[in-house]
Amino acid sequence: MGLLKTYAIRRAQTAVRWLEEAEAQKPALRSARRFLFLQYETALGTAVHATPLYEALRKAVPDVEITVACSGLPFEVLKYNPNINALLRTPHPLTRWGQAAAFFLTRVRKIRDDYDCVVTDSGNRRSRVGLLALLTGVRRRVGFQTTCDFNHASIAYDLDKSVLGNNLSLMKILGHFHESVEPSVFFSYHEVKQAGSLLREQGWDGGTALVAVQTQTSGGEPNQWYDDRFVQLADLLYESTKAHIVFVGARAEQGRIEGIRSAMRAPSHSAAGCTDIPGLAALLSMSDLLITLDTGTMHVGRAVNVPMVVIAPAKNPEHEWLPPASEHIRVLIRRDIACARCRKTYCATRECMDEISTGEVFEAATQQLRKFPPSQVERQGRVARRLCRKNCPTIV
Repeated sequence: MGLLKTYAIRRAQTAVRWLEEAEAQKPALRSARRFLFLQYETALGTAVHATPLYEALRKAVPDVEITVACSGLPFEVLKYNPNINALLRTPHPLTRWGQAAAFFLTRVRKIRDDYDCVVTDSGNRRSRVGLLALLTGVRRRVGFQTTCDFNHASIAYDLDKSVLGNNLSLMKILGHFHESVEPSVFFSYHEVKQAGSLLREQGWDGGTALVAVQTQTSGGEPNQWYDDRFVQLADLLYESTKAHIVFVGARAEQGRIEGIRSAMRAPSHSAAGCTDIPGLAALLSMSDLLITLDTGTMHVGRAVNVPMVVIAPAKNPEHEWLPPASEHIRVLIRRDIACARCRKTYCATRECMDEISTGEVFEAATQQLRKFPPSQVERQGRVARRLCRKNCPTIV
């Protein structure tokens, strides 16, 4: 008990010291205008939830210059984001640490005077990423507390806030206020044209509802619903609405998606593996409804503001990842089961998902289509809001 008490006291003292250092840095951070962000998330949702920070910072500091060092998924999410000035593609530190460290020492460190501050968000609170920030040689470093902390100013990750909310907490440490900001994924005319061609080839002319369906997840079993229920749902939806049903997902999910489609009576099409992330955002912008599990596609759907029905597990606190309640998003989740918030990465029974019936999802989907009927005006509006016509980031 004595050791635990001593550890708790030391952690509290460290937290106080971090807070004091953060307060001392505020005047200098408030005057910062040239930022280098490090973004190396390996999950799509985490990368998408970093995007509000860039918009909030640009609104607070209109003349800000934002460069993002990134690789992999974050690059795909950010490559058309007009709130960012430049993207610096680097080796990924989680898979190619030696090359990443050498890149920062030999290339980024040489241009350290181009930046006032390095920032790492909540999805990059890793000592390895913090060490990369140190290797830049930039005078000020800001981020979240890690085991080996290399920041000048750090904040603790708040479990009572969403991932998005934690990221926006960095605005305070930078000395700026912000309004509520939603995630965003942008695309170019190329992705719009590509998605339009794909849908026309599938026979969709815009006259019926376009319903996108995400049936697979890359996470653990608690996030997964049941293939036979997706079959029943799609058949019911087509019988009642004659909607054009298109399945979305990654190339690795094609096999299971084709299994669902082959068991259906209703006609359907698949775009699985046919789009990158901006292309998926464009396709979802053109859709009238997205039915999705709690997975990366859900976050992209939120980022383009398409009406959604989310079939969600109860394994995590709702505020952590799920979109907040709104008129155009219906989240179906079982809050009243004994094992809620179990945080399991594998579950043999999937009780929280088992309790969500086909009828419940069908009712929610048809209600959303009645509330937000097929509309070319609405589709064009969603596309226009996320179409990057100019000021796309420079790729360095």
